[in-house]
Amino acid sequence: MVRGEYPAQMTLGLFMKDLHLIQDAARAAGAAAPLTDTAERLYAAAAAAGRGEEDLAVVLTALAALGPRGQEA
Repeated sequence: MVRGEYPAQMTLGLFMKDLHLIQDAARAAGAAAPLTDTAERLYAAAAAAGRGEEDLAVVLTALAALGPRGQEA
């Protein structure tokens, strides 16, 4: 990660599938999952940037793109 390389242990694309299953299960149970929903937006930003085949740690690139107040810099 220090070198900006994210060799896949678990690809972001595969993790997104699992994350969406978690969100679906929470909705079906009537449970709120605000942290999961926030995490999904960050992972989705990394995926939208074409990084879906890299390790899910690539979410760090989405976090780095945020300014100090959590808004895109």
